[in-house]
Amino acid sequence: MERRMDIADFQDHITIRGVHGRAVDCRHIPGTENVAVVYFGGFGSHPWNPVADMFADYCRERGHSFTGFVYSGDRSIDGGQEYLKNFTVGGWRQEAEAIWSHTAQQPGIDTIVAIGTSNGANFATDLAIKHPGDAGGVVLTAPAFDIDKNLLPLLFMFDPDKEKSLRENGWFDLPVPSSCAGELGLQARVTSEIIEDALRHRTFADEHQVLYVPCPMVVVHSTDDNVVPFPIAQELVTQRIRCATGTPELHTLTDAGHSYDQPHHIEFVGGHFENVLQTAVREARRPTSRRNSYELHLQAAE
Repeated sequence: MERRMDIADFQDHITIRGVHGRAVDCRHIPGTENVAVVYFGGFGSHPWNPVADMFADYCRERGHSFTGFVYSGDRSIDGGQEYLKNFTVGGWRQEAEAIWSHTAQQPGIDTIVAIGTSNGANFATDLAIKHPGDAGGVVLTAPAFDIDKNLLPLLFMFDPDKEKSLRENGWFDLPVPSSCAGELGLQARVTSEIIEDALRHRTFADEHQVLYVPCPMVVVHSTDDNVVPFPIAQELVTQRIRCATGTPELHTLTDAGHSYDQPHHIEFVGGHFENVLQTAVREARRPTSRRNSYELHLQAAE
């Protein structure tokens, strides 16, 4: 029998108001430090998965606030399977913006470190670019940029039935890696309308655009990733993205696939996250913070 999944029962749950007054479910851990962490999970996920737990626990222990949001859509559980329907990538982008703005406006926060996992890499990267005065660092794991370029061609090549279902029914069900959705796993109902919406909300305007991220960036990717092949990550890091330190750092695993659900995967990612966070902390403790420096730079330019 189908029942709704009650996110509100999860530990650290809060609700904030997003665009147009819409409620956004979040996992939030308050902090005392002036560097905050925002987490953008994988496609359709929520921030109570094992990788998010690692980031959240680290922040809780060291006094950094941690906020991650639940991708909107109609969630339900049927026969032990979680389903997500009626969502849009454009709506998710608005919710990600709301989380960033909510965090930046909190008293005492000078800098934000953004984490993007899989599809969440789009939001972490895009928001760091849009808010350079806030951005102190970006950490991406298995980044999956732009659904049309990375996901669909590979998906249809390995599973022609999904392409057939989209052509004949206007939708297909997409399984999400377990580490993104929790113990139940997740099936996302992807419709032709959702794909069209995703095409309107790309991170890269075209295949030649180079993005500049105004802070340090670290990318972690596994050579056996079967959702976003490793050569795509290599191309992004070496040719398509530049950051404040030049070329983003690329660190590799060999057995994480696209899930990063084993303890040694989480430990590996955690070590690189800690390095980025500590760099942001050092910068934020300087007499003039990153945000103030950027505002002074704008004033001088005027």
